[in-house]
Amino acid sequence: MTDALGRGLIRSMVSNDTLRALVDAVTADVPRLSRQLIESIGACVQQTRHVLLRDAWARRRKRFQLEFETSLQPRLAQARRGIDPFRPKEVALHQLSLVDEHQALMDVGVNHAAKHCQEPFSNELYQLNTFFSALAGVQHGREPNWLRPTLFAQAMAEALAGNDLSAEQHYAFMQLASPALAEALAPLYQSLMAVLQEHKVAQLLTTAPTPRAPNTSLADLQERAEFTRQRDAVTTVLPGQRDRGLLSQIYQRLLTDPTLSAPVKGSLSRFQVALERLSLVDEKLLQDQQHPAWRLINAVAAYGSTFTNPGDHRLADFLAFLEEQTSALLNAPALSSQHFEGLRRLIDAFIARQVRASTVQPSAAELTKLARRKQRASWTSLVRDQLKAQLAGIAVSRSLRRFLTDTWVDAIVHSMVEHGEDSELAQSQIHLVDELIDSLMPLPDQAARDELRGRLPSLIRRLEIGLQSIQLAPEQSRDFFTELMALHGRVLSGKGLGVPTQSPVDAPESRYARDSRLDPESSLQSVLAERHSEFGSVWATADVDRTLLPTQPQALQAGESLRPDQAWIASLHIGHWLHLMAHGQWRTAQLGWISEDGEFYLFVGQDEAERQSITRGALRQLYRSGLAINLEQEGAVERAIHALMQDLP
Repeated sequence: MTDALGRGLIRSMVSNDTLRALVDAVTADVPRLSRQLIESIGACVQQTRHVLLRDAWARRRKRFQLEFETSLQPRLAQARRGIDPFRPKEVALHQLSLVDEHQALMDVGVNHAAKHCQEPFSNELYQLNTFFSALAGVQHGREPNWLRPTLFAQAMAEALAGNDLSAEQHYAFMQLASPALAEALAPLYQSLMAVLQEHKVAQLLTTAPTPRAPNTSLADLQERAEFTRQRDAVTTVLPGQRDRGLLSQIYQRLLTDPTLSAPVKGSLSRFQVALERLSLVDEKLLQDQQHPAWRLINAVAAYGSTFTNPGDHRLADFLAFLEEQTSALLNAPALSSQHFEGLRRLIDAFIARQVRASTVQPSAAELTKLARRKQRASWTSLVRDQLKAQLAGIAVSRSLRRFLTDTWVDAIVHSMVEHGEDSELAQSQIHLVDELIDSLMPLPDQAARDELRGRLPSLIRRLEIGLQSIQLAPEQSRDFFTELMALHGRVLSGKGLGVPTQSPVDAPESRYARDSRLDPESSLQSVLAERHSEFGSVWATADVDRTLLPTQPQALQAGESLRPDQAWIASLHIGHWLHLMAHGQWRTAQLGWISEDGEFYLFVGQDEAERQSITRGALRQLYRSGLAINLEQEGAVERAIHALMQDLP
């Protein structure tokens, strides 16, 4: 019986009663499952040499059953009501759902345990997948089976978690416990098959999945087709026509791909003429599916397949753009692979613009702030060093110097974190240091003092706002402004420099105080002499811009190469579509934003309200474990080649 016919019969017979019976069978078996896990995990722990895991299990053993069952029960209750227990939690646009390295490694551990159960229960899982796929009235994700091993692996992972274990140690614990989970699930899946039998559904399901042939390349297909033609040759094929026949067959399979909507197939069909023309001058087209033309086809199919609603306005805009570009391609007098490569870059740019136009800003703003918080320590050090250099040689009191290089640095960095390092507020607070020092310098006449008197209220107000932002204690703020008022009083009264007299013990004589007793030429020579010192030589030649802070990581040195995971992350761009495992759930998501330092990535689902933020380290963990996959890796071209290979005798 074909899968399509089987699903049709199941839809006519299956009701939510079968679903509830399956969930009830699992619920009834949970106590037995948790007790067996305790025994099996304990046996595995006794055999390990990992002392830390032994100690961790000793602390968890008594509470494992309670935590395992309380983790499963809400999910099973949700499934019984006809709601996918793996459905991602809704996150408001202004909130963050962040996957960091710890969460990513937990997902890797859950996936490891679930995969460990795939082989022993392949027949049972296939029948459950078929049942859930055919179940009417529910929506499915990438994996339709709500009772798959991942459900139990997640509960086990949560029961084993704890602050006393690092992410790596928790992952090691999951690896250790995976065989125990597979052993404990065997009776459960047998009971679920009995439920399907009782409800007269099992006989409608294929008893075993059709084994998938190994990956087939375009070169393999061409070789197989050539062998078949030579074996069964009864006609003469004209030069140049043989490959075009193969191309036509590939395209025929491509346009019958069930995962592609009719509008997308219509746009793809327009490329066939261009590919036929290209095959006459580029023999590599039918030798390598990584050819730019095939990569273009995969990119169009991948992006188009992400829209479940053919009437989505974003899909309509994309196809309209594609129609315009395809017409230009077909009108080209001579085609080459560069034409297809160029069109693919245009498509990437269009998708990126489309993503930026979507409503990703609220979540992106929160992620941006989070990324800036990670730079607080380095910014504090940089701004403090900058202000110390700025104040070098300027006669100010110890308390004022301490205020500017400590308290005011905190205010500046707070503004950089909240509003951005180049924000108007942060830059204004940096320049305020110059204004404050200038306000304490002696003034030549009454007009200058009147001008200063007019500027002081604004200056004081800006200082107050900065100190309020860091919630400085009232007594500290009061002491500072009392001293500042006394200093400004000296300047406004014409008594000279707004700095109290310091004793030689409190502070050595300033260089500028010494130089004031020298004649102009001697003073100039004294200043120039300092440029021979190590510190002076830096500032004598450097073009200092306080608005530019070196926060970006250094580039690779010549000869260094990126690791595969680093190279993959470097290839990601706005608009890129991925399959991601996050919080135990596969998601199809589009990259919508990357932080300036490349540490945070924001992905947007099919529904623009679905957001998932992931750190760079987490993405590397997921990619290395096969839990972050480019959408193009599951290409329509590869599916067409595989289908055609299956059809060849």
